[in-house]
Amino acid sequence: MIDAHVGRMLGGGAYRVDALLASGAMGRVYLGEQLSVGREVVVKTLKLSDTDTELNEILARRFQREAVATARLDHPNTVRLIDYGDDDGLQYLVLERLHGRSLAQVLSDEGPLPAPEVARIGVCICRSLAAAHAAGVIHRDLKPENVFLCDYPGEPRVVKVMDFGVARLLPHTDQHVSRITTAGLTVGTPMYIAPEQARGLDTTPATDLYSLGVVLFELLAGYPPFVGGSGMEIAIKHIKEAPPALPTQGLPPAHAAVWRDLVASLLAKDPAWRPASAAEVAGHLAELAHDSPLVVPEQPGSAAAPAPALALPPSPRAAPTQRLWLMAAAASVALFIGVLLGRLL
Repeated sequence: MIDAHVGRMLGGGAYRVDALLASGAMGRVYLGEQLSVGREVVVKTLKLSDTDTELNEILARRFQREAVATARLDHPNTVRLIDYGDDDGLQYLVLERLHGRSLAQVLSDEGPLPAPEVARIGVCICRSLAAAHAAGVIHRDLKPENVFLCDYPGEPRVVKVMDFGVARLLPHTDQHVSRITTAGLTVGTPMYIAPEQARGLDTTPATDLYSLGVVLFELLAGYPPFVGGSGMEIAIKHIKEAPPALPTQGLPPAHAAVWRDLVASLLAKDPAWRPASAAEVAGHLAELAHDSPLVVPEQPGSAAAPAPALALPPSPRAAPTQRLWLMAAAASVALFIGVLLGRLL
């Protein structure tokens, strides 16, 4: 069956939709072309409900918020937004096309990664987060599916953080998009959710740092700190249970204690006990990457200043593959709806 939007022109003829890449309950992702320059792009569209007007309003505002949040971020470790528009009721985002694999796919293909490589990836994620936080954007759904390792022939790999669909715009910067988070609705992915986020409380840059801690734990151990049961049960574990100690098998002996302490600090239940900023974490991770032949660029003096992209050499354990970036619209964003966990505890 041919998708109805394939062949459609968007943006007054600026973009052509060429092929369906992925489809989810709330949107679709297409391969397209920016005709003025002959460049391949990814087109992400919003799929609205035929009956639920209240849900449509929430989804439309969140889609617009993703556009506003991503447009603010001009950083080499963050996916780039090219355009946003509404074409006869079809809302769409045009984003750069990426080749490579998500961290989730890398974990599935290769298992736990070498500690120096995890450190280098972590530096890139931190620099993307630091730029986002400086721009007043909190990601709120950082996870391996939303971190991409770009592979280009003859070029080193580059890390990109993507999918700001549930990002929060801080109040002093949130002038163009009304807030849609309400009591009883918690956004995020249970496996990577921060305790305060799971409780429906206020989120801050420290919320992203907790999720980063979960991601680093999983990259090193091969599994996240809390598993098993339903999404709500996992979220309650994030709220109430002490995280397990990071396994030290496979870690460089000289760095094992540093890794364990750093991940533990990121997974602190109280946001005040986590590191002060993504830039601070990037500094620690850069030191942990020093036993690699790759030189990690120095952190800029200002967190708001764009940092150079950190390039990663191809993994020696597996030949790099090229896959189209499948940013499954809305499927890449897990909604925890209808549960106010704070009332259960």
